[in-house]
Amino acid sequence: MNGDAATPAVYMVRCRDGSLYTGWSTCVESRVAAHNAGRGARYTAGRRPVTLVYCERAADRAAAMRRERALKRFSREKKECLVARWLDECAKEQRTTSEPFTFVPSSVDDGDMEGCP
Repeated sequence: MNGDAATPAVYMVRCRDGSLYTGWSTCVESRVAAHNAGRGARYTAGRRPVTLVYCERAADRAAAMRRERALKRFSREKKECLVARWLDECAKEQRTTSEPFTFVPSSVDDGDMEGCP
């Protein structure tokens, strides 16, 4: 990603109770901070703290919203598989998920979900 704060992205956070919340934002770092401050979604307000576990850039806001809807329809198992792949890519590139939240490993693609439910 080019570091542009206005670049839309879809993200998933893991809540304190282990559940996953999916959303989109033009500034994921600020959005995650808002979730942790109780100003994000109603769903995450009572499940703080949240941790970023997936982030994927989108071409534009409309694409981000479409992708968010698609990810929300994934089964829990499929979401967990996508998260695991993203975290593996972060580890391979020696990044942490707390480094710029806009970091998206280049090789994560759910088009080929082989091995995922």
